Amino acid sequence: MPINADHSLWLKYLTKLSYLLLLLVVLNNSKLDAKPSISSSITPEQAYPNISKLESQLSKYIEKLKKTYPHAMIRQRVDRLGISLMLKLNLELVGETITEKAQNFITSHQQLWGQAKVVIAKVDARKDHHIVYLKGEIQGRPILNQDSKLMIKNGQLVHLNNGIGALAYLAEAKISGEQARKLAIGVLSKQGINIASILKGAVSYEPGIAYEIYELRVLQPEKLRTWIVRLDGRDGAIISVKSGEQQ
Repeated sequence: MPINADHSLWLKYLTKLSYLLLLLVVLNNSKLDAKPSISSSITPEQAYPNISKLESQLSKYIEKLKKTYPHAMIRQRVDRLGISLMLKLNLELVGETITEKAQNFITSHQQLWGQAKVVIAKVDARKDHHIVYLKGEIQGRPILNQDSKLMIKNGQLVHLNNGIGALAYLAEAKISGEQARKLAIGVLSKQGINIASILKGAVSYEPGIAYEIYELRVLQPEKLRTWIVRLDGRDGAIISVKSGEQQ
């Protein structure tokens, strides 16, 4: 009996030990798989050194452009980093098509947008020139409140209207997508509405910083109505509510 009792106790001890080891493995794996929380993100204040560095780089770059193209008129806005407007540039572009020419300019002058990336949204042909519309993104988030335009004439870039500006940092949202859904439904206070889609985008309220926002498309199927609701990712405040077409 003593031998069997010791054996039973030993089995119980091994079972508990195996359970504890398994628990430690699960906990460790969950830590490895877990994504960093939003609260661990750096604050805009902590990002200011990066903004200052980008501003310094842009200042040098703009001085270089002024020397290279002395006849160009270069303008800056107080709420944007970098060039906001460049007139009479008359820069000869490389490429066979308008799209290629515009893309080569974007690639060569990426510094104008800092950490933001710009892509060609569309090209409009006018009587004697083309307008190339650019849209931007930062860390995969589309920039929703500004865009840029290139005017190309006779193979030359004549004007740059750079509404996107240069960005150094994206402040991530602090509210969840589910919270954004509830807030959007609450602000409309309509019967029978549902969220058709939700998009994480970015807007820039101050030089160098973009803030993550939610853009939700809300439907009221019975009345064939739609709304676009934009919420501030920091606290869920309503940025805008726009009614879609009523069919």
